[in-house]
Amino acid sequence: MCETCGLRGYQPNSGQDRCILCPEGTVPIYQNSTTIAHCLDKCRAGMQRSSDGSTCEPCPIGSFKSAEDMVCMMCPTGRTTLSKASKSLAACHIKICFPGTILDHSTFKCEPCDFGTFMDEYDGRICKTCPVSTTTYQLGANSAKMCEWTNQCKASTHNCHWLAACIDLPDENHKKMYSCKCKPGFVGNGFHCVDACEGFCLNGGSCLKTGRGETKCICANGFAGRRCQSEE
Repeated sequence: MCETCGLRGYQPNSGQDRCILCPEGTVPIYQNSTTIAHCLDKCRAGMQRSSDGSTCEPCPIGSFKSAEDMVCMMCPTGRTTLSKASKSLAACHIKICFPGTILDHSTFKCEPCDFGTFMDEYDGRICKTCPVSTTTYQLGANSAKMCEWTNQCKASTHNCHWLAACIDLPDENHKKMYSCKCKPGFVGNGFHCVDACEGFCLNGGSCLKTGRGETKCICANGFAGRRCQSEE
């Protein structure tokens, strides 16, 4: 069964049982190199040959290469490098941050994304900002779905009663702020509203509503007062 020479050398002829090693200090630029012309100088530490072999390029973040290695090597699981072109395993001392956190370059610790931002990837470097008119209401958001409208009334994410009007207020201390006010003709705290006439008139009085939703009682004979609460 035939195999490619890989990074061991080259072979210009078919049917051979071994590859020809590249001259010392050089490496083949292809896995299946067929000529000594494909043997180019080794890239310095922290660099490897580009895919077409034309140039040396830095090892990506999360990998390293010593002067002796042919190609960049990946860091151990859960670790990464701070920058490109790392030259040794020792550079893999940075902990990979989980979604919702990013690396603090001063402490090399993973810190949660601030309010109004999120990070939905592993090993993110800069938290992503929520779209206009939205924010997050907790630290460490790990998805754009956690960006909520700051106007809960417009977004219909309030819990005002269906007989109440929602009034948007500026958020305070990263908390949702809005108020609820019962509509004209209804009373309550805004989260629960009832007909303003319900139980309003006493002693058999009849309740009427004005055009502005205000209540008025028509008292039975022998009673008076705004709610017919007094005997005449």
